[in-house]
Amino acid sequence: MRLNAFNFRKISLQSKIFAAITLLVIVACISIIAAVKNLLPPALIEASKGMGVLTAQRLAERSLDDILTDDYGEIHRRINEEKERDENFEYIFMMDDSFDVIAHSFSGGFPLALKDAHAVEAHQDSAIRILDTGLGRIYDIAVPVKLNGDTLGYVRVGLSDKHIHELSDSTIGAILWIGISTVLLASYLSFLLAGGIVRPVETMHRISEDIMMGDFSGQIKTPPVPCAELKNCDKKDCPAYAENHLPCWCVSGTLCEPVIGKDYSQKIEYCRTCPVYKKYSGDAVQQLAETFNLLSHGLNEKFNELRESAEMHRLLFEVSGEAIMTLESPSWKFTSGNPSAIKLFGVEDEKMFISYAPWEYSPEYQPDGQLSMDKAKKMINKALKEGYNFFEWTHKKLNGPDFYATVSLTRAIVGERIFLQAVVKDITERRKALDALKDKEKKLRYALEVKSRFSAMVSHEMRTPLAAIKESLNLISAGVELTAEQKQLMRIAARNANRLHRLISDVLEFSQLEAGRIKFNFSKNSLYKALEDAEASYKSAYAAKGIYLKTDFSGDLGDFIYDYDKIIEVVLNLLGNALKSTAEGGVVLSASGFSEGGKQMARVSVKDSGCGLRKKDFEVIFDQYVKQPGGSYNKPGGTGLGLSISKEIVLAHGGWIWAESAGQGKGTEIIFTLPKSGPVG
Repeated sequence: MRLNAFNFRKISLQSKIFAAITLLVIVACISIIAAVKNLLPPALIEASKGMGVLTAQRLAERSLDDILTDDYGEIHRRINEEKERDENFEYIFMMDDSFDVIAHSFSGGFPLALKDAHAVEAHQDSAIRILDTGLGRIYDIAVPVKLNGDTLGYVRVGLSDKHIHELSDSTIGAILWIGISTVLLASYLSFLLAGGIVRPVETMHRISEDIMMGDFSGQIKTPPVPCAELKNCDKKDCPAYAENHLPCWCVSGTLCEPVIGKDYSQKIEYCRTCPVYKKYSGDAVQQLAETFNLLSHGLNEKFNELRESAEMHRLLFEVSGEAIMTLESPSWKFTSGNPSAIKLFGVEDEKMFISYAPWEYSPEYQPDGQLSMDKAKKMINKALKEGYNFFEWTHKKLNGPDFYATVSLTRAIVGERIFLQAVVKDITERRKALDALKDKEKKLRYALEVKSRFSAMVSHEMRTPLAAIKESLNLISAGVELTAEQKQLMRIAARNANRLHRLISDVLEFSQLEAGRIKFNFSKNSLYKALEDAEASYKSAYAAKGIYLKTDFSGDLGDFIYDYDKIIEVVLNLLGNALKSTAEGGVVLSASGFSEGGKQMARVSVKDSGCGLRKKDFEVIFDQYVKQPGGSYNKPGGTGLGLSISKEIVLAHGGWIWAESAGQGKGTEIIFTLPKSGPVG
């Protein structure tokens, strides 16, 4: 019968740690004992030999005088004294230079077998030979007794290796007992150590399983960290006092100021550098347990934040008035839809809604003639590629009419899954309103065209007889002798004919500007030229009225791209209006170059000291057929089109025009701007 293989994984971690430490100690003890057994005997032998040589040399030195005086009794006493001092010596005896024994340590007779000469060479201080007695080996040590280089005799010492091996065996036995005791003690300590390591690990395993199930309340018990010591904290209302097994900032509502408002990683970093935490953090296992507690606490915080965020997003998803839905590859059918989406597409519930693809909530063809399925996939691919796609679409209710909509697709990636979030807005009413507006705009453009043509026709028809009248007046004035009263009447008639001609010209020009039928002749020219020519045209008229006309030009006003005739017309309009509205004082024509958003511009201003403007006048002053109230604009002679024409000309150049006034009687300033690069730049 085949036995099942031993399954090492079924052994508990604590048993594995206990067995590993115990085995290591046993192996270490065996290694030490084997080393001692192999190394100790040779070392003891060498040490004994050295001790024997020292004993023999000491005895030879002390017995030198006794040999010279033939005091063999004293020599015998010294030999017995050395023999009693160390029981490891088998024998000690002394011979004269003739190798006759003169004293020995044997209690009986001297064994003649030892009397053989044991010569020591002249250059040696000692000599050692091994004698095999049948009961064991004896290390026979010979040391010469010398005086002035002459050998007077020899000291012989015998050491038995039996004593050496007995000492080695007793030493090894003692080491063996110490080893056994060490193994037992190490086994007990390893059992305690394994428990101290395994229990937190097992607790972490259990808590990890709880975390996987959504329970973050588990904590590993660790010695308390007295956070109150941090900066001598005495804030006893801090919740960390009650739960000081955690670093103080982990507790909700902590008063630990250095970490208030910081995110989890910053809190962790601060905790690791906290002197109080370092002082009480304990060993690596405790630090691991504390780190796990921090991790568990941080996961709990993040989980709560994610849960709240998910709940908030779900709530927004559910209550949103916009139709929100999601799609997922590869089928790109809807995977979710909020109540607004379900209502918009006329289905019963979300389950029914997600059983269809976007093109199934669409007519077969889109207005551009493409199949809805094909075009929908193109829009999806564009959103996947660019991350976002916004477009108009014709949808239809499941069993209802078509409707116009805007669709925004946003790409979202979660792990390896790719989603699209779609927001659909019904713009049917807006589309109808836009179509109605376009229809009105078309009709308005047609009306403006008719008006322009009518104005041109009327102007043309009026200009023909008016030209004849002016020519007749000129002929009469030149060829007929008239009285003073007749001449005055002729001047009045000529002045009114000229006025009527200007009125007709203004009406015709504004009609053409309004219809976009006037072409501008843009060219590069100095703006100084147009301003100086305009000022020269009105200089005599201002002088005749007794008011001044000053100029103030600064900055870069050269090489502007503009229509010279049209811009000089604008400036003449402004100077003419200022002349009419100013009874005393004067007018300043100013211009300056400036930069705005990296674009070179010119600012032109005509400022008078005339009647000024009321607050309500600013809203209508540039409208057609509106004259300035309170001034000479109320007098007959103007059409109220001058500023309207000026505005259209300035706008066509890419500039802007506006009015400023401090109030009635405080003058008016009309300002316009021109870009240096022309309307395109």
